[in-house]
Amino acid sequence: QAPSGSRPRGPRDPPNPAMDAHAMLLALERESFTEEVANKLIQHVVLADLRTGKLPKDQADLLLKTLLLEQYFVCNSDLRTLKASCEKFGHIQGYKTFLEFFRDGEAFALGEHQKMCQLLGLSDEQLEAHVPHYKCQAFPSYFCSILLHQSPVVAAAAFAVNFPAWGQMCGILRDSLLIHYGYEKEDLGFLDFFATPIPNLRELADQVFATEGEEVSYVQLKRSVKLLQEYELLFWDGIWEQMQTPGSAGKCDIC
Repeated sequence: QAPSGSRPRGPRDPPNPAMDAHAMLLALERESFTEEVANKLIQHVVLADLRTGKLPKDQADLLLKTLLLEQYFVCNSDLRTLKASCEKFGHIQGYKTFLEFFRDGEAFALGEHQKMCQLLGLSDEQLEAHVPHYKCQAFPSYFCSILLHQSPVVAAAAFAVNFPAWGQMCGILRDSLLIHYGYEKEDLGFLDFFATPIPNLRELADQVFATEGEEVSYVQLKRSVKLLQEYELLFWDGIWEQMQTPGSAGKCDIC
């Protein structure tokens, strides 16, 4: 049975749930794990030589292809999850708006993904033949768990913290490819879409927190958000491993 909605539980139940949402999200953003993961991401080895232009062009192309191969499975999985969540939680107005926004965004991103694949010569057959790396696919698996099996406020909190981190990585990749590797902005629509901040992300999350329903503790929120952030980091570890391991799935499918 899907919950009718969710809101956080604290030592006191404030009269304004939206204010409580601000406090909860701010606390999550200030958690030590949020800063630690953010620092590990921007200092990730997968970006080190790319952002300075020292990575050879063929390796930069390999990085981009590996990312697109893995994201083919990530984005399709996330879109299926969002569609299923819209069906399950469509009766909760604030959450419905939230889910539909990200569902439509994911569908648009897949269109941009297809354009980048065509640019880099990745066929549909190559995408389907790729064997996804387990580290790269842990994120969409837990993303599915949050959206379909946990309370709406958990999903809202996870999105609010994770999307800026993912977007920052896409932004660094986009800018590095533009500056050092001869790409044009229109070539990198998939990265550019996610790198562009969502101006109303906090407002969308606040609407979910303001819905009435089962209570969720801060400990629950923290646990789920922390795991999702760690899986974000694991995704990039998986990309790097495929670039470094001779005979890895990524290299075999690209070559």
